[in-house]
Amino acid sequence: MKLKTAGNVLLQIVMEMDAYDTVLAAINTGHIVSACSVDEEGVADALFKMASGDGPGIRLNMEHSLEDLLSGEVGELIVECTPEGADEVFKTTLAKVLGIVTEEAGIVYRNTVISIDEALNNKYS
Repeated sequence: MKLKTAGNVLLQIVMEMDAYDTVLAAINTGHIVSACSVDEEGVADALFKMASGDGPGIRLNMEHSLEDLLSGEVGELIVECTPEGADEVFKTTLAKVLGIVTEEAGIVYRNTVISIDEALNNKYS
């Protein structure tokens, strides 16, 4: 569930029946290296779970609205793919590119850096 490597791509996948085979194949070939399911807390919560700890962070694409990040369907997957794997998964599933994994901890959204520790402290205080 944790992020692995800077430069990898984060995709949000709608898990329709035909997506399962693609996702499983990408896991088996090592193209999907981490994943987290979206629950009732939405996409942003899944991203925070993946970015928590001392590991890499996330730079989100600018075109995503805050509403997009706070919503999401239960059962969708957020996956971290190698760049090569992201092309294949993107072509064969209903997916959208959320952003990339960065070396710096935290989440960057529209030029604002969100500290994971700060966000978690606010959520649970």
